Amino acid sequence: MARWLAAPALSADGSRVAYQMMPRDDWEIFVADPNGNNERQVTHEIQHDLQPRFIGPDRLLAVMGEPRHRRSYLYDLAATGSDQGLTLLWPFSRTRLFHNNTVRTIAPEYQWAVSPDGTKILIGAERDGNTVSPERGVYLVDLQKKITRTDLIA
Repeated sequence: MARWLAAPALSADGSRVAYQMMPRDDWEIFVADPNGNNERQVTHEIQHDLQPRFIGPDRLLAVMGEPRHRRSYLYDLAATGSDQGLTLLWPFSRTRLFHNNTVRTIAPEYQWAVSPDGTKILIGAERDGNTVSPERGVYLVDLQKKITRTDLIA
């Protein structure tokens, strides 16, 4: 059986490779050793999971959805579980990095740039929820800072 692989990304230390693969009807994200051993599926979504990038030894950035509705997620590969002797990556930590649920539940994202140390991500996105408007902004997400809901609203 042929398997479609795309968008390989090597971790900085060379110990893992992440890639998107289409095992059935949609793209999912997988990680494995560079020789192909220890393959593990990271995502299990009905939507396409695409463009994985390591931003640390145990953190993976990927996007989900079709181009006009893409959202970025951060996956914690260190958080693993087990089920009947099988090592699984779920439940694992998945964090949605950027969203605006106040207007049409979307804030389409178009570009991402990760800082060399993996602590910040620059995102080019819309904030108005209108996929046909040309207005876009550039937003910096600091992965080392947590803010409260109150601070965010302010």
